[in-house]
Amino acid sequence: MSSPRIVQGLTSKGKGKEPKEVPVIDLASFGDDEAAAAEAIRSASEHVGFFYISGHGVSPKLLSDAFEQSKLFFELPLEEKMEMVASEANKNRGYTPWAEEWDPAVSPIGDQKEGLYFGREVPSYHIY
Repeated sequence: MSSPRIVQGLTSKGKGKEPKEVPVIDLASFGDDEAAAAEAIRSASEHVGFFYISGHGVSPKLLSDAFEQSKLFFELPLEEKMEMVASEANKNRGYTPWAEEWDPAVSPIGDQKEGLYFGREVPSYHIY
């Protein structure tokens, strides 16, 4: 059984202060309060940079299947992955290759990762 509104690990803030643990955000503890859940996620993102979600209701089988499909996708040759490249036209959903996400004001090199971004379908006028 989960304690209400668990947000662990947000004990430190600022440069040079490392959090003691990865924040765990229990979505089930928020009930229908989406604003509070969003605030917990925002706070973890801002103060730590990442977090772990529990109480999401996604089955272990679906999670396992998603990780397996992700592994299979990233093992594809680059040419095949580039057929699904993210763009403004597809609301930035799709594949992003190594070093694609880059802000030269922050780093002399791009991100050292590749990504696959997807989401629910939204109307064309939606801002994402």
